[in-house]
Parts: sequence; structure tokens; C-alpha cells
Amino acid sequence: MQVTDARRLGQLIVSPQEARAPRLIEIMRDAGALLEGHFELDSARHAPYFIRFSQIGWKQALVDEVAEYLLEAAGFASAEATIVCAETSAIFLARALGRKTGNPVAVTAVDATRQPTDLLRTGCIDESRPILVVSDVITTGRSLLPLLGLRSSPRDILGIVSFAVLAAPRFERFARAHNLPSAWLMAAGWQILPSSERECPGCAAGLPILPANEFS
Repeated sequence: MQVTDARRLGQLIVSPQEARAPRLIEIMRDAGALLEGHFELDSARHAPYFIRFSQIGWKQALVDEVAEYLLEAAGFASAEATIVCAETSAIFLARALGRKTGNPVAVTAVDATRQPTDLLRTGCIDESRPILVVSDVITTGRSLLPLLGLRSSPRDILGIVSFAVLAAPRFERFARAHNLPSAWLMAAGWQILPSSERECPGCAAGLPILPANEFS
């Protein structure tokens, strides 16, 4: 079920970009990008909500606006680079950033479980350029390791940018551990829960589990 009430969205989503937060909430509302249910994340933990970025990505005017705000938040992302993403909804954001910066985009394949791999699907990696890793929605950051592995040194990676993060403290630790700058526009205001009836209300209620990667 889509969450389209702006007041409720404002309670569930927080943004480090305070000046842009009201407009970002409007974009989420108009696109119907926040889903409510019983979602299983890549980390095998559960969440009562999930951000489906493709709802924004299919609307070029909206995704271009998001890309503009992300470039405001992440000055490092404007530098000359190859923009790299996996074959998920992140493609929409990567291409919008490419349109804004003039940088080329390379896309890697996903495996049978829709996890990113380091196998290039389209584009190429120019060894003379650093890479900018782009995602749509990040939980911990671990699924980005194949993309980061396209470069042997953090010095050849500009950083990581994403529309949203679901577990901001965990992702911040991941980015620091890899000595990489990072930026995002939205963060989840809900808890990421262990998959047990004792700790997950969705499990306790017997709600069907929705694999989040099917919505990315």
C-alpha cells in the first residue's frame, strides 16, 4: 500500500537537507514512492515500510530534480568521473546525474537474487577516471561492495550517493570504514527489525513477507 499522506510521510521520512525536505516529501507523495507492508531487506532484516525509487525514476522531471538536489548535497559528485550503478532502479538516478554533469554511466548486472555484481552490463570503466557509485536505496552498504571493487583504491572512487538510506548509522560506518564520502537525501524514520515473531510486528501478525529487492 502506498503512503500518500504528506503529514504521515513527514513523520516517517527525515532528510539531512532541511531546506529541501518539504519538496522531497512532496515528490515522495506525488510519486507514491513509500510502500507500507512487511518487507524483507537484503540484510535479511524486516521493515514495515520500503522506498520504491522507480516510482520517482519513471518520471524524468522528478528524477532530474532529485539529481539536482543530490548534487547540491554532495559537491564531490560533480567532478569528472564514470558514474556506476547496478541494474536496479538506481539506473534512473545514475542517468539523471549523468545528464546533469555530462559524465558517462556504466551499469553492472545483478545476480538471480537481484544483488549487484561487478559484471558490466552497459558502458565501460575508463581507467583514467575515478568512479562515483550510485544507489537508489541503501540499507547497510554491503551490497555495494562489488561496485566499489571495480577500483583497487579508494583514491579512485569519488564517493557514494543515494536517494535514501534505511539504516543511516550503519551506512555511515560502512562509508567511513572504506574512507569514502557519502551523501543522501532521505533517511528512514522507522526501525529495521530482526526477522522474529518476538521483535517484528509483521512476523507476529503473520503478514506475508515481501522481498524488498523485487521493488528495486
